[in-house]
Amino acid sequence: ALLAPPKHYSTFIRSLLPPGMFEKVCHISLDSSHQVICDCKSLEHTELVPLQIHLGGQPFRIPVVELFARVPTLGDGRARCRLQVRPNPKASSRQTDVLEGLGGLLGGLMHGILGRRGN
Repeated sequence: ALLAPPKHYSTFIRSLLPPGMFEKVCHISLDSSHQVICDCKSLEHTELVPLQIHLGGQPFRIPVVELFARVPTLGDGRARCRLQVRPNPKASSRQTDVLEGLGGLLGGLMHGILGRRGN
């Protein structure tokens, strides 16, 4: 599964599909997992622009349908696909949280370095 920053997750998942399509063929589960479930047939029969990720300056194109995994069908017999991109539960959605985390890390390192000098 890919993890996305919570702050951008909703915008990101809706950008994978053409405007209005997400609302027509997908839903977000009501349980605590908040999984995105879509109609597989609609995803497979639509021209979707591949997701492009840049790592080390090299672009990688991932077909959108490959971001989904089939899940068991419901009573209506329609195939369902679950999005394999989820919000990163450990990512902070606030910049101050990141800065506080860095401050704690740096403070601990500095204490460790300076604490040894005094001994």
